[in-house]
Amino acid sequence: MIYVVKSSFNSDITDGLYNGFIKSIEGTKIKEDLKLIDVPGAYDIPGAVARSLNNEDCELVVTLGCVIKGETDHYHYICDAVANGIMNLTLKTSKSILFGVLTCQNKSLASDRSGNDMSSNKGYELGLMVRNILLEERNENRCMRYLTTSEVIYLNEIVVQQVNGSKGIVNSEALEEA
Repeated sequence: MIYVVKSSFNSDITDGLYNGFIKSIEGTKIKEDLKLIDVPGAYDIPGAVARSLNNEDCELVVTLGCVIKGETDHYHYICDAVANGIMNLTLKTSKSILFGVLTCQNKSLASDRSGNDMSSNKGYELGLMVRNILLEERNENRCMRYLTTSEVIYLNEIVVQQVNGSKGIVNSEALEEA
């Protein structure tokens, strides 16, 4: 199970991050094994991550949040607490925790990183990281259920090349047919 812990505060930003994340995993089976956990604010993310990690079915956790600098020191305290909380959990577990909490100087910067342009949407980037993590763990059967048909064909081509000792480009026709 892939747990996504998303802050409701600054929801226009965190919803954009989540939409980017979902867009990046479309066409895979990852979406079928996703559990979304909404929390009130970024400060609540580390606690929800800790609870998620305690579930036996948890394979990795993605965090989505946004803290925007205001006129007081509150921004610094929240950013430090969230980053340190996630870092401490990361050091105590073998499961991956992907940090997707934006810490921006203003709303415009946050919007730029969570909007419809997937080339700059940080949620989209996190989804690609999830795919890469699962592909890197391809020798463990647990990730095979998430792959698209073309990714399975690609991996099979790589294995065949490695077994035969051949070098070269993966059969692109096989990818196009899938």
